[in-house]
Amino acid sequence: ILRSQVNPHFLFNVLNNIDALIYEDKEKASNAIFLLSKIMRYMLHESPHEEVRLDKEIDYIKNYLELAKLSFEDPAFLEFETKGITAEKVIPPLLFIPIIENAVKHCNKKSKSPGIQILFKIEKEYIELQSSNCVKRNDFKLPNKSSGTGLKNVEKRLKLLHGENYIFDVKKDMDKFNVYIKVPFH
Repeated sequence: ILRSQVNPHFLFNVLNNIDALIYEDKEKASNAIFLLSKIMRYMLHESPHEEVRLDKEIDYIKNYLELAKLSFEDPAFLEFETKGITAEKVIPPLLFIPIIENAVKHCNKKSKSPGIQILFKIEKEYIELQSSNCVKRNDFKLPNKSSGTGLKNVEKRLKLLHGENYIFDVKKDMDKFNVYIKVPFH
């Protein structure tokens, strides 16, 4: 159920971005549709599984971020990096995408580059996600009980999947919003 709540949110955001691109740049809109089809194919074929190969999940995230970059004037505004070896590793599908979507959706597009930084560190026993995005000072608050559905869903999934054996840390620091997740591999 928690996974299914991610998909409509993602789809609505992407379709709105493509709609705006149609009027600005037809070639970019065409590329966006191609990326969306790759993303949707992944979601349809991989998300029903309990686990997916980490390299496939990272490719999915890269495709999403390529799509997101189309809406930024400066391609360097969004930095993405992976450290470590993804081969032979598996994770639950679509676990990290709400964090990445939030970074893209809630970033201050007027901040200097990089406005969004996403790093995956892959170790032998665990994976870490560090996400940081610029926000307008005092414009974005930490989620409370009536907001932050995506973040709450991620935490619920982490608890269901890993019990207490995970780290999920969310902080707002002046004009930065930071999320840190560390989960073990099975």
